[in-house]
Amino acid sequence: MKILATFVLMLLPSLALAQDISIRMAEIPAGSWYMMDDAGRDTTHVFRGKKGRHYIYEMVAGKTTSGQVIFTDLRDASGSNVKRTFANGNVLTFKPHNCQRVVGQCSFTESGRKADGSKYVTKMVRVNTPKGKGFTFKQVAIASDGTQLPVRSGQIKALDKMGMLVRAKMTTHADNKTRSYKKRKASWD
Repeated sequence: MKILATFVLMLLPSLALAQDISIRMAEIPAGSWYMMDDAGRDTTHVFRGKKGRHYIYEMVAGKTTSGQVIFTDLRDASGSNVKRTFANGNVLTFKPHNCQRVVGQCSFTESGRKADGSKYVTKMVRVNTPKGKGFTFKQVAIASDGTQLPVRSGQIKALDKMGMLVRAKMTTHADNKTRSYKKRKASWD
């Protein structure tokens, strides 16, 4: 029995590590970047540093850190998004965050503006399940009558040493399109 207990205790750190799907925001120096094939277009993710308790993360078009900014995120220490500001000025907020890097079921509220300019607030539920070297996810919007409407789902097939995706597929259910994502290269210093 002692041998079994010792074996289980030895496995606990590796089980906890296997459950970690976070982006290691505190370990990524300002100026670091990550380039990917983003559903057929090149994008570069640039880590700008920390402001208050949030980390600033930009996605720019192309294979350079100085390309046109597509959006700027404020992310928490685990890499979940708190606020996204698009180049056109539109803003999405996620309270407490968008649950992107939380293992298990997590609820949040997304607010912003629709295409017609009207404001919206939507309750969301996201479930992230560790799988292999990555995780699967499903996200639904909760309608006022309690109906669950699928928003997106997919699989992050592998994560790199900082928690950024290596390969992934995601389906957006509004248009029923599945897109592929792949890491090209990164500079973590």
